[in-house]
Amino acid sequence: VGGVIGHLRRGVVHHTYDDLDDAREKSARYARLAARAIAAAGTRPAPGSALLSPAWRFVKEAVLQLGVLDGADGVRLAWLSAREAHQKYTEARRLIDNPSLDPSPLSKGRGEQ
Repeated sequence: VGGVIGHLRRGVVHHTYDDLDDAREKSARYARLAARAIAAAGTRPAPGSALLSPAWRFVKEAVLQLGVLDGADGVRLAWLSAREAHQKYTEARRLIDNPSLDPSPLSKGRGEQ
């Protein structure tokens, strides 16, 4: 590293989403990308993965990672993450079961070029 390494006096606030709609859009996009990767690898999701993985994700993020301490926002983000897992496995199975289907478009989110 060239230069001085120091410490910040305060934490850095970093918002990865503009709002809830932006978070939903990005989450759906990431789910589609992951589903395509799963389908391209020829890996069939295990039965029940569209239900068990989201449930685990919600419990992990809301309870074990203490998202509930952030109130409604923490629970909302855990729910959004669980929804993304459900979408990923549902879409992957759809693509594997129907390889002739044209995958849903991966439009860019707001503010992306």
